[in-house]
Amino acid sequence: MVGNPTRIALACALVAGPVVCGTGAAQAQPHPRPATLVVNPGKGTPIQNAVNRAHAGDTIRVRPGHYAENVVVTKALTLVGSGWGKNGTVLTQPKKPRKTACEGSNGICVIGRLDKKGNVVRAVAHVKVTGFEVRGFSGSGVVGFGTDDFRAWHIKAVGNKEYGVTSFHGTNTRLTDNDTTGSGEAGIYLGDSPKARGWVGHNNAWNNAIGVLVRDSTGVTVAGNRADGNCAGILAVNSGEGAIAGGDMTLRDNRANGNSRHCAAEEDVPPLSGIGIGLAGVHNVKVTHNTADGNRKTGASIASGGIAVFSTKSIGGADARDNRVVGNEALGNRPYDLFWDRKGKNNVFKDNKHRTSSPANLG
Repeated sequence: MVGNPTRIALACALVAGPVVCGTGAAQAQPHPRPATLVVNPGKGTPIQNAVNRAHAGDTIRVRPGHYAENVVVTKALTLVGSGWGKNGTVLTQPKKPRKTACEGSNGICVIGRLDKKGNVVRAVAHVKVTGFEVRGFSGSGVVGFGTDDFRAWHIKAVGNKEYGVTSFHGTNTRLTDNDTTGSGEAGIYLGDSPKARGWVGHNNAWNNAIGVLVRDSTGVTVAGNRADGNCAGILAVNSGEGAIAGGDMTLRDNRANGNSRHCAAEEDVPPLSGIGIGLAGVHNVKVTHNTADGNRKTGASIASGGIAVFSTKSIGGADARDNRVVGNEALGNRPYDLFWDRKGKNNVFKDNKHRTSSPANLG
């Protein structure tokens, strides 16, 4: 519902013939004993230089300081920053971002091998990114595109125009323990990933358009996240644009409170306001043991409510069906604590602590 899932794309897709997206450096061959490279602040692109030198399996440790560069990773590496803030590792957008395989300027972009149409032909596997603060990029903070076993944790993403921490076309993805704020789209995003086997856990997402967004994916668990002060807290979406209809997820033990900002409609994106947890056109999603309090509609929205189940058929998706909303707390929301648009089949509300609902007497 928010953004274009292919916009991370594909500067190299315009080149004729088979394409391997990367930095332009030759792919280093694995060697038997993984090494650790240490990066200090300096002129130019010290992190990217280390990435280019490293072999698959190496670890790159980035010392505290400010780094103005946009980094691209195309091989199995572990990038370890020194944490957030004054004594941490801070990435900001350079004055003249390098052109890379990832369209736009992103703090750290992990990308697999793509064909000339931008389709993933081989995932990059076992990339891990932790301990960075990424600020003010015109793209996203940390991006995975075409990955397997991509892990991003303890990232702080602030004021990035698109997403904070995000994964497209991934399997076995884990996005955990990140702080994201000021993202123009979603703070945390996992999308376009059939049979994702993904885990989105213990993130803190506030003052974004959407706190946590899972779109056009299956096999994802969203657990223990805190999403407050966004236009929508946590959304599971079937947009109708993906390779698979979004669904088969679990949303549990999350907190989505006070998501009362208003985001106006943009292009094919409907307006959003006052959604704590939303199931938008998805199927077979279990929502349990969550708290969604004080979410209040302050402008036009496709739907609103502490927990809202609704269709995306009008924008190319589907009616929500076969979802279970059981054992949650939803209080002090306006206009409703629980909302279902009466479209779709076999949506069950049971044993939820609430006061208002539409239709009346939802469980």
